[in-house]
Order: sequence, then C-alpha cells, then structure tokens
Amino acid sequence: MPECAKRSISRILLEGLIGMVVFLTLVAAMNLLTAFTQNQIFLLIVGFLNAHLWLLIAIAILFLIGELFGALAFPLNLPAPLFNALGSVYFVTFFLRLFSLIDEITGLAVFSIFEGFAPLIYSAVFILVLIGGYIQIMVSQCRRGGCPPKEAAGGAPEEAKDRPAAGGKTWEEIGDEFRQTICDILQRIREDVNGR
Repeated sequence: MPECAKRSISRILLEGLIGMVVFLTLVAAMNLLTAFTQNQIFLLIVGFLNAHLWLLIAIAILFLIGELFGALAFPLNLPAPLFNALGSVYFVTFFLRLFSLIDEITGLAVFSIFEGFAPLIYSAVFILVLIGGYIQIMVSQCRRGGCPPKEAAGGAPEEAKDRPAAGGKTWEEIGDEFRQTICDILQRIREDVNGR
C-alpha cells in the first residue's frame, strides 16, 4: 500500500476504539431489552453474544494491533500479518460457533459438518492470511521502492548520502539489497507461473 494511502496511527486507534465502544453499547442495549421480551431466539442470540464477548473483543484488539503495525513503514510493519492471522483464526472460531447457534435455532444439523474440520480450517486460515500478508508487504515494497537499484543520470548507481567509512554499507543500501532479493524471487515465481 503506498505511503500516502496509509492512515495515521491516531486515526486507526480512534476508529478502533469508537468501533469497540459502539459494539459494547449495542450489546448492553440488547441485554437491557431481554427484560422486556420473552422471544426465545432473541434471548439465545443475546446469551450467545454474552458468552463470546471476550472472544469478540480479542478479535477486535488483534485486528487493531495488526492495522497499527500495518500503518508503520517497512520493516516495522512485519508483525502485522501475524496479528491479522491470529485475528482471522479467532474470527473463524466465532463464525463456527455462530453456525452451531444457527443449527440450534433451526433444529437442523447443516453446519455441524464443519466441527470435524475445525482444526484444519484454523490452520489453513492462519497460514493463508500470514503468507498473503507477507506477500502484500513485499509486493508493496517492490512497487514503492522499485526493484532495480537507483541510478543517477549518468547510469552509475547513486552514492549513498551517509556512507560509512572503510567501505561499509548504509541501512538504505541493505534495505535496497533485501528489496531487490525479494523482487527477484517474486519475478521468478511470476515467470514460472506464466511459463506453465
């Protein structure tokens, strides 16, 4: 994601906290309504939300932390996919439990088939979100920084501004080499896929 498209950390925090407060307010309002209604389905839904409130808060916090790390510049954004993957596993856990509630309400056992595959689903979601997040980071780095090394007008590579003494490398040069390596790997993968 280009730097200009990233939201500020304070805005992400504010939106995340407002979202959590609104959600908790809705759950509190639903709990108040249980005193005035005897609808069994409504009572089951409110009981389900109350039983899974900490899970929902954990999901929101994990995604918020992932989004906060994602707003940082490379390499500080590297933990973002890990938090997003954990949040996704909890999110899928919540939905599988929601499917069980739907089975209980309808009296059918349509969604009970997912219970046997739950560990496989959790593992697949975690791995896919984690790998997808790191691919997104590396692709955005290649697009933002450009894969080839920077060159001056004469065609020779640009000199680093803060070159250390005795031929050492600057952090900018190390970052460029790392980015170039990732771009080469992605280019080879793209060529292999397109060649088939």
